[in-house]
Amino acid sequence: MPRLLTGAPSDDADRYLLWQSGDVRVFYPARLQLRPGADRIRIRLRNVLLMQWLELEGARSLVSAPAEERA
Repeated sequence: MPRLLTGAPSDDADRYLLWQSGDVRVFYPARLQLRPGADRIRIRLRNVLLMQWLELEGARSLVSAPAEERA
């Protein structure tokens, strides 16, 4: 499942692409892949009253071990 973290990427920023909506900036991995059967990847900023959230559709889930476990 893709991870969402706050703040700009601190390492290898060139590996990430940027999507922006107003003041919200989302950095996501350039290697994000389409889910089989999807026509595109959609990142949407949704809001209701004072609440905001991101929706990610059409992306393929890739399982990977955290860096600590790979060492």
